[in-house]
Amino acid sequence: MSKKIKYTVEQLNEMARTTPSKLLLIAVEDMRALRKKKNIEFYMGDWVQTRTYREGKKEKKVCAVCMAGATLNRQFGAETYEDVCSLRRIGEEYGAPEFARAVDAMRCGNLPDVIFSSLTDEELEVITLKFEKMINSTYREGRERAELRTYERAAKFLASKGL
Repeated sequence: MSKKIKYTVEQLNEMARTTPSKLLLIAVEDMRALRKKKNIEFYMGDWVQTRTYREGKKEKKVCAVCMAGATLNRQFGAETYEDVCSLRRIGEEYGAPEFARAVDAMRCGNLPDVIFSSLTDEELEVITLKFEKMINSTYREGRERAELRTYERAAKFLASKGL
């Protein structure tokens, strides 16, 4: 796992807490960039996973990524679950960094639990409900995500609310 990174894990984790709109736009940008690669496929069931297929007598390896996995792959070169776990920081209990869990939550129409904001609970609840409704408007069970342009609209909405 070696790659020139644009953001550090700490920077992305901070975005999850303070500007989730920016983090969501990065994830969308990463998905769009990876869509062009032949060795990448999107599968929302795993962060990052190497899959091997048989095509006749040849083996074909692809890197399957979810929305958060697109950022893990593009920003850090993560190609396996072990790579993802190596990006975890002290105090994080799960198999992926905080920012990846935040992207995964937003993929499903939920705001990250780690948001730090001066908004009241009531204001956050209204924003959360509108965000969820936006994502659900194009969310499809078969692909386990909404259309990328929906996430862009939702990110603009969050940014307009200071998130």
